Amino acid sequence: MQISIENMTTNEKFLILEKLWDNLTKDATNKNFTPKWHLQVLEDREKLAQNKDAFSSLSSVQTRLEKLLK
Repeated sequence: MQISIENMTTNEKFLILEKLWDNLTKDATNKNFTPKWHLQVLEDREKLAQNKDAFSSLSSVQTRLEKLLK
């Protein structure tokens, strides 16, 4: 089956895109759906988010920067 997208309207293209996305997301639980590197990034970010000491408040950062610039 071959589809000629050149002759399709923009609306038809978006409808097909939506159908493709719906079909793909049915497989979202499949481990091959998401690339391994992306899963690793998500895991790293989750670990970082759990470490509250890794972040500073905006006011704390502003204070430290003001001291550095004096």
